[in-house]
Amino acid sequence: MSLQATDLARRFAGLAPEKRVIFLERLAERGIDFAVLPLLAAPRGEGSTQFPLSAAQARLWFLAQLGGSAAVYH
Repeated sequence: MSLQATDLARRFAGLAPEKRVIFLERLAERGIDFAVLPLLAAPRGEGSTQFPLSAAQARLWFLAQLGGSAAVYH
């Protein structure tokens, strides 16, 4: 993915939720598909927030640890 697309995705991740909606609307007006932008990993380290798993996420993690095939979920 290009450096420009990565920069755009990084800037999008820093926007407030209401600003994200406006950004996505503007992209759609220009015919740009947001899905083509890269997904960025959440920042790790000092100052980053980690949230607990939901019940569904915990269940999937548990089942994966039992050796289930990843293809089952697709």
